[in-house]
Amino acid sequence: MLFNRVKLKINLQHLKQNVENIISVSGCQLIAMIKANAYGHGLIEVYNFLKNECQVNDFGLASIEEAVYLRKVTNDYRTRLIIFSDIGSFDEEALLMCKNEKIIPVISSYEDLDKWCLFKKNHSIPLYLKLNTGMNRLGIPFDDSSQLAHELIKRGITKVDHLMTHFSSSELKLCEQSKSFHQYEKFKSAKNELVKNNITIKESSVANSGAIEQGLGFDETHVRPGIILYGASVLADEIKSKIQTNLVSSMEASVISSFSVQKGSEIGYGDVVIDRSGELVLVSVGYGDGIPTRMSGVTLKTNKGEGVVVGRINMDMTSILFPNGKKIKKGETIKIWGSDASDLNRISKEAKIIPYEILCNVGQRVKKEYFLN
Repeated sequence: MLFNRVKLKINLQHLKQNVENIISVSGCQLIAMIKANAYGHGLIEVYNFLKNECQVNDFGLASIEEAVYLRKVTNDYRTRLIIFSDIGSFDEEALLMCKNEKIIPVISSYEDLDKWCLFKKNHSIPLYLKLNTGMNRLGIPFDDSSQLAHELIKRGITKVDHLMTHFSSSELKLCEQSKSFHQYEKFKSAKNELVKNNITIKESSVANSGAIEQGLGFDETHVRPGIILYGASVLADEIKSKIQTNLVSSMEASVISSFSVQKGSEIGYGDVVIDRSGELVLVSVGYGDGIPTRMSGVTLKTNKGEGVVVGRINMDMTSILFPNGKKIKKGETIKIWGSDASDLNRISKEAKIIPYEILCNVGQRVKKEYFLN
């Protein structure tokens, strides 16, 4: 039996249930976000499962490089791969690559829209257009809806294949005074104005994870689940999600060493002094595997009981202090986080980081074990 120093266990049944629940509650089609190695869960494996077992056909990625890699590895050109962030210089060479690899770039500026229009004279790429409704990150800027319609008509555009925007604060409680509500009102006004000016809108989407959890944006054809697809919630503590999801992954690491220490003992690099006695357990996971150093001091509710991360997190190991009398042997397995999403969310809050950072940072050397349960 091979020694697995650290493992990410990925429950594909949970992934399938999350997809089904999101579709059932929203009534929309999905653009499944699989950027950043499917939020740390394995790009190829997650893509193949979502496509073959969940019948998902639309996938969101961050860059052309991610999309080209996915096409080459899978040799699958039947799905729509949509690039949301980096489209590089977006010159004719990049557009030809998009055409040949069947990759769809999201157009987020008038400069790129003009290049798309020029390219369209001889070739065909669907027009996915993002509007800036107030996030002020990416998106076509417009002061009013009639101005936006005028700019598109001026460029000879009569059809938008997919119109979208992005909410800046959908994790906060939605009400008529909320930023997300005002962004959506601005989006709907723009969309209606385009239709009024005989510009066909084939598809549309606005809802990211927080909006999906709160039921905003279900009047559009698609939703774009990110971290909620993998079971973690982005909502503030006082807001209850309208969608039941299950965390897709759990992490466990093997015990390297275990011994008793006394209060006042110095631990590891920097000679950090511990404030209590207990059983010190060294596990084989560290920042080289993606564990944030800010997890030092965080309480872990493990399969061996409750322990606290003490001292500095090392590249290859982490020290966890358990109460006196807890006997944990070398070679045993310690769960870093379990399959309950509240566990991961609690860890992220204690460490003052977001769940995205914990999941997306999972390193390549972490063994991934996929199962259906």
